[in-house]
Amino acid sequence: MENENTASGQDLARQAAEAANAQPERVDPDFEPLGHDDVAAAVAAMTANRKDLLAAIEAGGPEGLDRRAAEDAWSVRQVLLHIADTELYYLTRLGLAERLPEQPADADPLPVLDDTRRRVLNELNAVDDEWMNRTVVVDGETWTLRKVLRRLQEHEAEHLAQVQAILGQ
Repeated sequence: MENENTASGQDLARQAAEAANAQPERVDPDFEPLGHDDVAAAVAAMTANRKDLLAAIEAGGPEGLDRRAAEDAWSVRQVLLHIADTELYYLTRLGLAERLPEQPADADPLPVLDDTRRRVLNELNAVDDEWMNRTVVVDGETWTLRKVLRRLQEHEAEHLAQVQAILGQ
């Protein structure tokens, strides 16, 4: 009987120690509450990314649009059209936009980027409190406005680095 109490006591002590050392469950940052100030901060970051992207393109000159890192890689023009298309894609995840129609390979990407960004900002400016913490499941993936804002920023930043590398900056 004494062994049972000792074993039981040891189990309780072990459980108490485990509970004291337990890490809190981590919450996916994409599901944290979102406020209008978060949207404004994301828009500011997106604006800074776009300014840097346009500066890189300008520094690369008109011939820079057709440069590629390798023969079989995307040209800067194709990267820019991809950025524009993807911005609207992210909004489609929340049902806020339609995808871009297929752009010709030689399309001028600057007006497309400008038009797409204007559409994105218009949608973000129209988001009301109900949208701040809405969760939408599309094709088995869960999307929130915070996740869309994060991906909008990260995606352009990733391709900014790619464009700068292609242009030797």
